[in-house]
Amino acid sequence: MRKISAQSSNRLLLPMGALALIAGVICGLLVVVLMWFSSRDEAVMEPGSVSATGGFWLEYGVFAVYAALIGGGIALFPGLGAYVAVFIQELNNPDASGQRQALWAGWGASIGSLLPALVLLVFYLSDPSDHSILYVAAGFVLLCFALTYVLIYMLLGYLQRRDHRTVKNSLQAQIS
Repeated sequence: MRKISAQSSNRLLLPMGALALIAGVICGLLVVVLMWFSSRDEAVMEPGSVSATGGFWLEYGVFAVYAALIGGGIALFPGLGAYVAVFIQELNNPDASGQRQALWAGWGASIGSLLPALVLLVFYLSDPSDHSILYVAAGFVLLCFALTYVLIYMLLGYLQRRDHRTVKNSLQAQIS
């Protein structure tokens, strides 16, 4: 595996925010797709359902817009946690590697995702017999860690390659 250098937290602020927002919107839309696949057979069977009345695409389209907005909003918590963790890591150890910086961002996203997970736990307290809410909350925290680690690692690699190309092009321009 190639060594990736860490970047300053100031340089990562906007790309990390954009990646968090995009990942949240995509995950929100994926939830709508999963809900559609899980409920499409039942909706076709029932005579008064949304698909039977012809408003299926409108109903799920509006729901998809809401899910994308909510997913983008919820993604700001792990995104902010990731940025704060990268900032703290930069203060403690400015010479860390890119892999270490991505790992810190993943842990920060996990900590930031605890607030939305705690909201899910409130729903669990209303019905303690349904353990699926606990699984969703734990899956959300793990997904935030994994997705943030991979996206930040890829972002750091991209920034390093872009910097290398910029230096290489400027050296070639000076030689010419």
